[in-house]
Amino acid sequence: MRLYLLRRFFALAAVMAASCMIWQASAHAEQPYSSYWFPKDLLNWSPGTDKDAAFNKSGIPLTTRAAGFQVNPNVTLNPKLAALSSMADHTSGTPSQGSDQFDTYAFQYWQYPDVLVDWAGSSGEGIIVPPSADATDAAHKNGVPILGTIFYPPTAYGGKIDWVNDSLVQNPDGSFPFADKLIEVADYYGFDGWFINQETAGGNSATATKMQQMLKYLQAKKPASMKIMWYDAMVSSGSVSWQGALNASNKMFFQDNGTVSDSMFLDFRWSGSTLSASNATAASLGRNPYDLYAGIDVEANGYNSAPRWSSVFPSGGQAVTSLGLYRPDWAYKSSTGQADFYARENRFWVGPNGDPRRTAPGTSWPGIANYIADKTPVTSLPFVTNFNAGQGHQFAVNGEVLRSADWNNRSLQDVMPTWRWIADSAGTALKPDIDFATAYYGGSSLKVSGDLGPANATQIKLYKTDLPVGADTQLGLTFKLADPSLAASHMKVGLAFADDPNAFVYLEAGDAPGGAWTAKSIPLGAYAGKRIAAIGLSFASDTAINGYAVNIGRLSVSDEAGQPAPALQPSAPAMENEFTGGVTADARLTWTKPAPAAALYEVYRLKPDGTREFLGATPNDAYYVSQIKRIGKEAQTTLQIVGVDSDFRHGEPATVTLNWPAYPKPAADFAVSQRYAAPGQPIDLIDESSETTESVSWDVPGGRVDNSSGHPVVTYDQEGTYTITLTASNSSGEDAHAEQVHVTWAVSGGQSNLALNKTATASSTCAAAEAAKYAFDGNLKTKWCANAGSGPHWVVNDLGADYAITDFALSHAELGGEAVSMNTYDYKIQLSDDKATWRDVVDIRGNTKGRTEHTIDLSEARYVRLWVMKPASTTDNAARIYEFEIDGYAVNPAFLSLNQAATAENVLNLLGSPAAPGLHLDLSKWNLLSGDGKLAVAQAIASGKPAAGYFSSAAIQQAIDQAVAGLDKTAPVTTLTALPSEPDGQNGWYVHPVELRLTASDELSGVATTAYSVDGGASWLTYSGPITLGEDAAARILYRSTDAAGNVEAARESLIRLDATAPAITASVHDGDVFTDDQIIMPQIAVTDTGSGADADNAIITLDGVRLQPGAAVDLSGLTLGTHVLAVEAGDRAGNAGTLTVRFRTTASLDSLHALVERFRANGAIDNGGIANSLLLKLENGSLDSFVNEVSAQKGKHISEEAAACLLRDAAFLARQQ
Repeated sequence: MRLYLLRRFFALAAVMAASCMIWQASAHAEQPYSSYWFPKDLLNWSPGTDKDAAFNKSGIPLTTRAAGFQVNPNVTLNPKLAALSSMADHTSGTPSQGSDQFDTYAFQYWQYPDVLVDWAGSSGEGIIVPPSADATDAAHKNGVPILGTIFYPPTAYGGKIDWVNDSLVQNPDGSFPFADKLIEVADYYGFDGWFINQETAGGNSATATKMQQMLKYLQAKKPASMKIMWYDAMVSSGSVSWQGALNASNKMFFQDNGTVSDSMFLDFRWSGSTLSASNATAASLGRNPYDLYAGIDVEANGYNSAPRWSSVFPSGGQAVTSLGLYRPDWAYKSSTGQADFYARENRFWVGPNGDPRRTAPGTSWPGIANYIADKTPVTSLPFVTNFNAGQGHQFAVNGEVLRSADWNNRSLQDVMPTWRWIADSAGTALKPDIDFATAYYGGSSLKVSGDLGPANATQIKLYKTDLPVGADTQLGLTFKLADPSLAASHMKVGLAFADDPNAFVYLEAGDAPGGAWTAKSIPLGAYAGKRIAAIGLSFASDTAINGYAVNIGRLSVSDEAGQPAPALQPSAPAMENEFTGGVTADARLTWTKPAPAAALYEVYRLKPDGTREFLGATPNDAYYVSQIKRIGKEAQTTLQIVGVDSDFRHGEPATVTLNWPAYPKPAADFAVSQRYAAPGQPIDLIDESSETTESVSWDVPGGRVDNSSGHPVVTYDQEGTYTITLTASNSSGEDAHAEQVHVTWAVSGGQSNLALNKTATASSTCAAAEAAKYAFDGNLKTKWCANAGSGPHWVVNDLGADYAITDFALSHAELGGEAVSMNTYDYKIQLSDDKATWRDVVDIRGNTKGRTEHTIDLSEARYVRLWVMKPASTTDNAARIYEFEIDGYAVNPAFLSLNQAATAENVLNLLGSPAAPGLHLDLSKWNLLSGDGKLAVAQAIASGKPAAGYFSSAAIQQAIDQAVAGLDKTAPVTTLTALPSEPDGQNGWYVHPVELRLTASDELSGVATTAYSVDGGASWLTYSGPITLGEDAAARILYRSTDAAGNVEAARESLIRLDATAPAITASVHDGDVFTDDQIIMPQIAVTDTGSGADADNAIITLDGVRLQPGAAVDLSGLTLGTHVLAVEAGDRAGNAGTLTVRFRTTASLDSLHALVERFRANGAIDNGGIANSLLLKLENGSLDSFVNEVSAQKGKHISEEAAACLLRDAAFLARQQ
């Protein structure tokens, strides 16, 4: 046995922090997700029972916005724009407040939509989907109402008419519970209404009538600000028949003796004539035609679509209806990265010229800015933008990077520039862009860059505004020059006023040291009484500056005289958290907003070195923090909740403290580069132990180990099965992990993915781009999809030849970015030699994981089939596999020849021929056999394939050796090894489960079986692997082995004593007890242990952290009123420690106050009997105010300071209860 020791060293850090509240771990902290329901689920929903509800609330009210002047001459103000955008990747699994990744659909062209529908819903997840909180916050900050989606899917996509009927249940009093819930959800979460899309077949005229009644009820009950948009699908007969128009068939869902729906989204099949007729129908109903949105489907092709623009926007006339866009999130979903997304988004909204003034009329896609007026939410002071896009690779606070990891949270998105982009120059204009590499506050800033010189002064228009200017109005600008050698900024800020919005006044930004953030404040009092209509920037230089670049981190307009006080400190901070491995925690934080509330609440983590780390922010009063990493062995981590006002000024923090559990011992783990190898072939051992590991040791019996590569590489010279053990240690303990490797001449070369780019066939495919081959192309962006029929679905890989297969890995829907519910639920993996007869090697039921890995015994096959019985955990019938890896080895040609011609004659010839050395057999026993004996062995070998259907030299060797087993007359020898090798407790006791390993050896026939007994030999169990003793006992273990010749070893014996259970502790004071503070209690503690015995004499008792002697009396008047913690720690003789924590509460009453006065008179704390009688009389009369006045007057005179403080405290408590 050789031991190889590697060490890791960790710096330890101490933490000292003060906090308002300290919280222990609880099992409730987990990622909150945005809601989604089926109708019956919604009817049972309540924010009081939904643990995620508080995190799904929007914290930003809908702001007002103004249209103002327009930069594009083609637009008119009448038509509106509805965007049906999928703001999340899936219906389910959408984090409520962003996540720790950069990628998200952080939409920024809010100036164009008048309403946004958060498109979602599926038959497999839920059909009623409110927008996530961060999407609502972003929309509201920009003045855009946002609607949730109710999507009754077509039956072809899993829709059920029962869901429609469940929504239309009406109570005897005429109410519709479903409608009431829709109002409740929108009100609680703070969004602006619902988009209703009924496309499920199976209804009738009664269904349509009931739907109309429900909509009318909804109109009557909902607040005026809540909007309902109806999708043109169901008609008055109750059937689904898309009209592409407002007409007699569907007008009942729009207007019928009053408003039924506030607007209607017309299906895509409209024409110029149907839109004109729809306009007229709306007018005849007394409705505004612009409440109709002519839908354009851009989901597939985006700006490569070719809508019939002139039907909606006739040349020279007014728009016929408003415009509806279905899935403009195409720009994000189809992009290859952030730069590509921004380019697609800009072309989609602004047109091919990248300038909202210069769209491309007459082309197939001139840009939305060609038709729809841009609006601005910048209509009041203060206006502050940090050009924060709502996502980033870092997070900066006032120029200091306080987070260096990816994040997204659209609640934090600033109002971004109105015009993307207007940059004018006589030469080549400087280029404005959003820069994620540099940020002042948030994750991005505005960067303006290019070569600047006399010939290309550049003016950039950024924001449309409608801001008042007063005598104390200031314009703020924070910027940083990229070139540290520059002093002059070469930049001015431009303002245009409402009386002439095209005429800009430019104000000098001034000098600034290059490479550092500089904040400038420019007074605007000279323009008092005007209204700012636009803000821009200007750049000019008399000399050439190559590579000029400036980042603008903040732009603001505020009224210095009207500055509010800094944000008030939030109160009642609370936290639920849970730990992973003792070194990672997450936290659900809640707090109470003060009045007035802050604009934003930021969450920070105080690090042991005194610095802060930004964890996240929300305008809400609840926030989830994931992945808080323990630093060193810190015992506590303090989190701060900081209110931030609309000028980004910070208030005083509220704090909560996370108490880490005892530093955990490591979890040992390692990977082997291959589980099967030929003799002499190196096997890499990769340590994957937990991060708390401080040192590791390797036990690699039978192998040669080389550490020169930085990790162990083992080589075995002989065939066999070898066990490798890694022990990971730190100051808290150690853990061991073992893996087996099989060394055989049967395999050739290293392990590889045998299936990659091999021929594949399947039961069906969803589309040509989702064929069988895409499950084996090594690309997680492609997939095999099958949905034909009811299944099962299958896909087969032809490896092209026989291979030795050992492992499989499946990447399901989740790894391709699809919903968790779409992961393959029930499936088998099967092998075949001829593609006709299949044998199961993997059978999985109820899978929900995105990636599954399966290890099998070495098995020979050419064909591998995935057989899908249930494609998803829902009713979804489509199988989705993004990658199917089949790992294994090439076969040694000598063994392959044997497998393909497994006859006795073939075996005899092979073992007697020059090819036999290629099998690497020990033929010494073979040579002892007679001709008949050899024939018998050859027939045994040829009769069936041993070792899971695959020949190995070990299996052949075993067949030969069994023929000479009769020569063996000596019993085997068995050895017992315990892990840990010595008791890890006290007094000879183990305190953790003990792993027992039995190893046996036999020189001739070999060991056949090893057995053990735990009941004194009354019964014997076959040993098949390590035995774990986990139950407390003093166990006598008997063990023995039998060899292939039938020789039985005399039983051997070992005694193992295990006590892994801490002693039980009870107390006479119970959790939840309530005492009045006139009482004196004497906690009685009892410690019992049924294993090694209790060590009660060394028990430690504390009250509120203060040591308390056993049997000591506690005068409760000396404690504060409220909750107190009695803690007991005691051990047993084996060294286990048990704890008991009891929380009791002290309170006060008139009776207890009366008793305290009597006690203080008796013990002299009140030295005047007349005063005591007077106080008692006041209590009897209930005159607390008089009582307080007299105690205060006699404090330090006839009443001691301590007694007076106690009496006044209790009186104040009672006064608050009245």
